[in-house]
Amino acid sequence: MQKRTAQLRLLLVALCGLAFVSSVQAGVIFETTTTPTPGQPDNAVLSSWQFMGNIFVLNSPTHIDGIGTYADVTDGGTIFGAIISLPNLNSGTKPSGNPFDSTTLVSTTLQPGSTQAVVFAPVSVDLAAGDYAVVFGTGYYGATSTFGTFGISNGTALSLPAGENQISWGSYCSGGTVYCWTNESYFGPSPYFFEVTGTSTTPEPSTLALFGAGFISVLLGRRILGTSPLGKGSLPRS
Repeated sequence: MQKRTAQLRLLLVALCGLAFVSSVQAGVIFETTTTPTPGQPDNAVLSSWQFMGNIFVLNSPTHIDGIGTYADVTDGGTIFGAIISLPNLNSGTKPSGNPFDSTTLVSTTLQPGSTQAVVFAPVSVDLAAGDYAVVFGTGYYGATSTFGTFGISNGTALSLPAGENQISWGSYCSGGTVYCWTNESYFGPSPYFFEVTGTSTTPEPSTLALFGAGFISVLLGRRILGTSPLGKGSLPRS
């Protein structure tokens, strides 16, 4: 009886342990286009008075380890990249701050060259499921360049979920006289390249099913051993 009890306990431990296994996905967490090739024409100003980026949504806790864009600079300086949190996601969502506030979660500097190319920098931040934006520009967070440009990606534009729109900071309000954030939902998919990489952990459907199987096994195991699954005492025997 003791041997059978020990074997059953080992089986139950194995089942319950497997029930908590999750799917770990490492690599690209978000991108607006496939990776572009170098040398595309300049298109949009990248400066201390015009930033661009894109909203992205995380459906599970994620460790972010890098961000990138497609840009160049004219003076050999650096640009900044930052991840900011958003209060919620809808067609009008945009960052708060003028231009930034405490919703900035992590920032870094990137070193573009003098021609359009993908530029990437490591970061390290753990984010909960929620709505965020990745933004690039100059003039903040240690960036030293005074002027650069974003190039339109020649990679394939990706179909993004509703609400994951391009955002910009610039003189867009009050007839172009006031600087503000704008949600450029009218653009459709962004023609620019923005990328976020990291590792996310997501429970798989099979994992949840296995958890159920483990729970049932516990109940059956206790019935076999003659103990109540609801508390102490013996189950009636037929």
